[in-house]
Amino acid sequence: MNTDKYFLENYQESKQRFLKSFDDIKNIWPKCEYHEYPISKDDKSISIDTITAYPNEYNKNLIIITTGEHGIEAYVGVAMLHRFIDTYLSQLDSNNTGILLVHGLNPWGMKYKRRVNENNIDLNRNFIWNWNRFDKKINVFYKKLHKFFAPEGEIKNKTLNDAVFYKNLIQSILKSGISNFKAAPILGQYETPNGIYYGGNGYELSTEYMIDLYNHHVKNFEKIIHIDIHTGYGPRNQMSIVNSSLETRKSQDLVEKFSYPLVQKANLDEFYAIQGDMIDYFYRYMKENHKDKNYYGTCFEFGTFGDSLGASIKSLKTMIDENRLYFNSTKDEKAKEKIEDDFLEMFYPKDKEWREKATKDFVHAIEGILRYETII
Repeated sequence: MNTDKYFLENYQESKQRFLKSFDDIKNIWPKCEYHEYPISKDDKSISIDTITAYPNEYNKNLIIITTGEHGIEAYVGVAMLHRFIDTYLSQLDSNNTGILLVHGLNPWGMKYKRRVNENNIDLNRNFIWNWNRFDKKINVFYKKLHKFFAPEGEIKNKTLNDAVFYKNLIQSILKSGISNFKAAPILGQYETPNGIYYGGNGYELSTEYMIDLYNHHVKNFEKIIHIDIHTGYGPRNQMSIVNSSLETRKSQDLVEKFSYPLVQKANLDEFYAIQGDMIDYFYRYMKENHKDKNYYGTCFEFGTFGDSLGASIKSLKTMIDENRLYFNSTKDEKAKEKIEDDFLEMFYPKDKEWREKATKDFVHAIEGILRYETII
């Protein structure tokens, strides 16, 4: 199958295609709804868009696919969402299975090709279970190294910026130790609003919207499968199924059950640990509110730069540079172009072979899950 058609380049084109898919879905699920949720006071053109298709006879299974929690990552996420529509709608039993598709949970980030939202908040660090009890000073090593992770001042030129980064990189590792240094940025931080991986100080509108969606829909179904799609981390040549640390089954057991070669947990031993993760939140939500439900939520993570030491350093530098460019700018056009190109490549690679392999991995993984769960 030609995969080029799935990968689009701008927000409005993607939004319009999602809207057009509504008619195809409604032909199978007559009880189908399309909703737009405006998310910005300043940009009326953007919204979180959802398609909800209710089973024709009774509510047994619900498949949820969410895209664009990290805005720029939506372009791959929505490509996979439409691959799902093309491939699996005809295989699902519309009499007992419903679908909930979310286009662009962070539409501002999608439109303007940033990972964070308009408030510089990483939504996948914003799903804190209880903000009143949450210690916002939890990431002590990020705070110690915040000048490295969020350097101030205009980027003078590319050569100087690169030299300073690698000099400070070595000093920061020596100051904190390699394990603490690696964990500090990705964990999430809640004290530096203009820094990377900033989780905010309360729920964002997108976060509240997703919580409301769950509250409204999952109570009506016996089995819920939630796939949240991300890009950026992990091996370049194999998509990772990254489970919540709250998932009780062992990763290796799920490799066998799903017939998929790479299943990991979001912890320091297998992948990386974070605070405020959406899937973690919903595991707790289901345990608190719907113990009787059969629930599996996971993340499909499409690696881009790779998982070598050099790739990890490049990923970190790309995040730092893009954030600094946004807040401090530069007069060096070559530096600006390089930073923007690297950032796009980190989350939305142009390489045709990468896109074809990503699509194959998506089909392999979701088919393994749906077959094991006896949904197809």
